[in-house]
Amino acid sequence: MNDALDLRDSGLNKMHASDYSGAIEDFTKAIGTDDPETDEEAVLKSICLLHRSTCNLMLNKVGDAFEDASYAVYMFKIRRPKFKLSDQFESSDPLITTYLLAEKTKAEIYQLIRDLKSSIQSYTIYGILSKSDPTSLMDGVYAKLGFPKIEGNDPELEIFTKIYSSLSTEKQILLVLSDIITVFQEEVSPSFIEKVRSQGCYVFLFGITYLFIDCPVVLQACLCILRNMAELGISEIFDGLIVLRNIIEHYQTNNEMMGALLLLLKLAPDSAVQQFEIEDFVRPIMKMLTLKLTPEEYDAAFYLLFRSIKIPYNYKAASELKLIDAIIAIATKSSIVLLSKLLCNDELCVESQIKGAIPFCIAVIKKVSDVSLITTSLICIAKILLLDIPDNKRFYAQIITSIIPIVVKNSKPPGIVSNAFACLTICVDGASDAIKESKAVRAASVILSLYSHDIEIAKNIVSFFYAASLCGLADEINANPAALNTILSVVTEFIAEKDVAVKGIATAIYCNHPMKIKLATIGLKTYKDSPVLISAVASIQDELRSSLK
Repeated sequence: MNDALDLRDSGLNKMHASDYSGAIEDFTKAIGTDDPETDEEAVLKSICLLHRSTCNLMLNKVGDAFEDASYAVYMFKIRRPKFKLSDQFESSDPLITTYLLAEKTKAEIYQLIRDLKSSIQSYTIYGILSKSDPTSLMDGVYAKLGFPKIEGNDPELEIFTKIYSSLSTEKQILLVLSDIITVFQEEVSPSFIEKVRSQGCYVFLFGITYLFIDCPVVLQACLCILRNMAELGISEIFDGLIVLRNIIEHYQTNNEMMGALLLLLKLAPDSAVQQFEIEDFVRPIMKMLTLKLTPEEYDAAFYLLFRSIKIPYNYKAASELKLIDAIIAIATKSSIVLLSKLLCNDELCVESQIKGAIPFCIAVIKKVSDVSLITTSLICIAKILLLDIPDNKRFYAQIITSIIPIVVKNSKPPGIVSNAFACLTICVDGASDAIKESKAVRAASVILSLYSHDIEIAKNIVSFFYAASLCGLADEINANPAALNTILSVVTEFIAEKDVAVKGIATAIYCNHPMKIKLATIGLKTYKDSPVLISAVASIQDELRSSLK
């Protein structure tokens, strides 16, 4: 024992003289290899271990320093095998002193290597053993977690300051998080919201997710609170995208966790969504569509992809991860909107047609009453048809017979009318029987009379009539006398609009209108280079010559 004391003193002298390697040798000899047989021996060995730990830290031997501190804890446990932190104990027990110092050393080393959860746990044990508040020692840990310093003693923010002393166990932090959830589920005042924002209270939740990344129930509670904050307009929570990305990385196959995360991310402002990188967010969100989510969560995923996908940059990922398949299999409002964006890419447009996008969109317009959904579905159909894929023609009759009842029923929303006739115009050639069966010409005549003064919509309807007249449906048009009268009224009002004027006049010519010669003459004076008009006039060339004699 005396030899060990001498070695301890020698080691201390060398340590104070910065001879750390020499001090380690002396402390090692004093510690020996045998377990202590008495409390006094355990205290001496523990003190030497803690000194050796300090020397190892000075030599940047962090692993050795941690082993020494842990061995000092072991010294206590072999002498007090039945000890529990919940027990009453005498602070004067010298082994308690070495034990608490060992835990403090471990806490500092954990902090050094950024194992912050373990650091907090060791500091907490130190606080119990020393019968003091350890939070004052944890400023470094809080700083690494990014925790804000709450100014003053505001009772409204006490629910957040409790976090400081509740981080050592899942049970403790869940109790605090539960209280916070309760507060946010009740009506909160604007002043409270501003305090939470200005004091940065939301940052506590980022730190908690870091510490408890392996505890799903804690993370779910944090996501719930963050969503409540976002719904109250605290958009600063999305400054922590890296934290949310970490959750995705750990729980990408967890249905409940990813569902909760999607509902939170849906609330992100555009400035945050614009920061979504393909590998960090866009691709993982695409993969989430294979999980078992709720309809609301699926819609959130599609909505986020609509806002974050950059065409054409992300189309390869969309194709690789079968995004079109997911859209068609999981029909939501946002999935239709996303499809309309993806169709801006020709490759995805062809893929969509092959995978059944046209029947899918037809089913949507038949099923829903939402004007925006019907409009978007019609836009999707038109985009696919405009690509002129050879196989498109097999859908023409189905498109016509499906769209006519929809546009008749929804003749007031301009978006539906305009896009419906854009689709119908393309489908006329090759589906004249469907045009007749659906009474499309009569419907178009009535609807044109409603929009005869709206150039953008009238243009599409006149184009439909022109296409019909080209495809041998002049008799259908003539069977509705009001049709040509309305067409010519539109031409008269918008004679300066070339597309409307030449197609309207050409339609009148093909339908053998009594004023076809006069209309052809007027048209050629204004638009003599129009291929549409030249072709129509060629069909009545002999009559035109006779009228000029």
